[in-house]
Amino acid sequence: MLVEYAHKPELLLPAGDTESFFAAVEAGADAVYLGAKQFNARERAVNFSPAQLKTLVNQAHDKHIAVYITLNTVIKNCELDDLLDLLFQLQQTKPDALIVQDCAVWYVVKKFFPEFELHASTQMGNHNSAGTLHAKQNGIKRVIMARELTLDELKHITQKHGADSEVFVHGALCYAFSGMCLFSSYLGGMSANRGQCKQACRRIYHGNTSGFLFSLKDNQAIDFIPEISKMGIKSLKVEGRMKPAEYVYRVGSAYRMAIDDHNRIPEAKTLLDFDLGREKTTYFLGQNNSNAISDAPATGKFLGNVCVSTSTYFEFESDTEIANNYRLRIVNPTKSEHISFKIKKLENTGNTFRVYYPPDLVTTGDEVYLANIPEKKFPTKFEGSLPGIQTVMPAGNKAYIKKQLHIRENQKKSKSEIIVRIDQLAWLPKVDLRNIDMLLLDMSSKAWDKFDPQTGLIQKFKHKIAIELPKFIPENKQDYFRMLTEKMYKAGIKQVAINHLSQKLLCPKNARFIATENVYTFSDVAILALIEQGVYNYIRPLENDFDNLKQGKDRDGIIPVYFHPHLFISRMPVKTGDRFTERSGVQFLYRKKEGISYVIPENPVSLTQYYDKLKQAGFYRFLIDLSYIKPSSNKVKTIQKRLYKSQQIQPSTNFIFTKGLN
Repeated sequence: MLVEYAHKPELLLPAGDTESFFAAVEAGADAVYLGAKQFNARERAVNFSPAQLKTLVNQAHDKHIAVYITLNTVIKNCELDDLLDLLFQLQQTKPDALIVQDCAVWYVVKKFFPEFELHASTQMGNHNSAGTLHAKQNGIKRVIMARELTLDELKHITQKHGADSEVFVHGALCYAFSGMCLFSSYLGGMSANRGQCKQACRRIYHGNTSGFLFSLKDNQAIDFIPEISKMGIKSLKVEGRMKPAEYVYRVGSAYRMAIDDHNRIPEAKTLLDFDLGREKTTYFLGQNNSNAISDAPATGKFLGNVCVSTSTYFEFESDTEIANNYRLRIVNPTKSEHISFKIKKLENTGNTFRVYYPPDLVTTGDEVYLANIPEKKFPTKFEGSLPGIQTVMPAGNKAYIKKQLHIRENQKKSKSEIIVRIDQLAWLPKVDLRNIDMLLLDMSSKAWDKFDPQTGLIQKFKHKIAIELPKFIPENKQDYFRMLTEKMYKAGIKQVAINHLSQKLLCPKNARFIATENVYTFSDVAILALIEQGVYNYIRPLENDFDNLKQGKDRDGIIPVYFHPHLFISRMPVKTGDRFTERSGVQFLYRKKEGISYVIPENPVSLTQYYDKLKQAGFYRFLIDLSYIKPSSNKVKTIQKRLYKSQQIQPSTNFIFTKGLN
């Protein structure tokens, strides 16, 4: 007999392919989330064709299961046509909601496809009540909260009058805040914001200690379901669109049991013992996340180490029973490399297992993991013929939408504007405010407490100064920044650089807003969305490339030309020193500010050598970011001099500016 509760949250399960969809249905999902072939944050999942999506939605609705489609990547200027075609396909498919990250997608859907319910992806970075309120004010029905929140923070946020909330309760965790990781693109141009993450956090690094310094254990929040249910959180989400159907079924069944009857949580946890993920953590929901980093990043249940490797087989000892058709994963712990395969021939004597497999791929000492147990079969295809779907929006409809977007083409400006960012008060006397057009102050609370906006220098140049709000503002710090922006506004500093659109709600009504590079503007459409939000200036994304910039019409945005990119931004500390290296030998720096961890490359990104090309293309606003640099007046002068001469500053990299963003 099921126990009824005042609020029973939705169980939301992943469906990375057809088999996983049927597994989710059988596990008792109230809703599933899945991707089309484009614009979703799991490009490496199988995902679904338009006809498959239509069939899946129909079958799900017949079973009273909701379907949410992930459109949670950023789009480039050249992809507007593809986005319109996909939205046209989804009009015919009729899912229950779209999960979005890019404000360009939100803007287009809100204006031209109002029939779609919108959910804000966790990659939108909502982590406080200002975020949920802003989402609700802008037509977003549900916010998928950041994974880095405590129970108290979730409780405070859900008590405020914001959008409905959804939380992740099980599955893999990213070291960085979702949507704020640039490490994958820095290592090879494969952007996490484009669904191409190469899992930089799962690599071996060498610092004060060496190993998997940033590899988080998997999230498991099943013990907190009673408390979460009391908060009125609408949906509990299981991560795993890259996971097999067996995982979806086992984990989904466990959470179905726990949601329906809290007394069965201990029983449900026994099912999760064989979810074959990583070690588990309660992360920020628990009282202590100090043990959330794992030195075993491979998924699966650890069985043992290879003790014998011959020309035809390898052996290992384990207390866990395995059988033919089970899937194993073999991990070389010194190289972060692994292979996976299904057991075809197996022998065992007691606890010693002999697996026949090509010997050149397995060596003594390798770690053996159980990766999959074929307990239950699920359909791999939909029965019957698939429905016809028009895949291309009629040309007239597309032309009408593009015309309505009013993408403006800016006039060329002959004079360059220089914007400088500093992160400490010691920079103030080093920067000649007469020779720049704007100064961004991105400082800690301790520095703000010492900052006097009434000094002669500040008052003289107050029209050039903007205060910058942090990338992460916890719930209990919102009032501090409300008071700070009010104090600065009264002192005549009326420009505020915001790292999230919801931060407007923490500022005086008539403040002038600059969107930082963290409010992504990969397309002209995203810029239109920002302008509608009252943003008058914006810094273009750090992982942008020259081709994408040129393909757009906008030329007013600020182009970062010298900076140390935040590759990781995390609420999670690590035990590494101030400096560490990756296997290629590249040096990185670890810094902490206001409880937030930042990882940056030791060498900056310099695009000063492209100044002439950028000017020729019509760009005229340039950002010099002096964060993480020892204050020096000569440094500022040198960078500006090199910029105007179109010379690169060495040592440095150009990130993916010429390589291209995938």
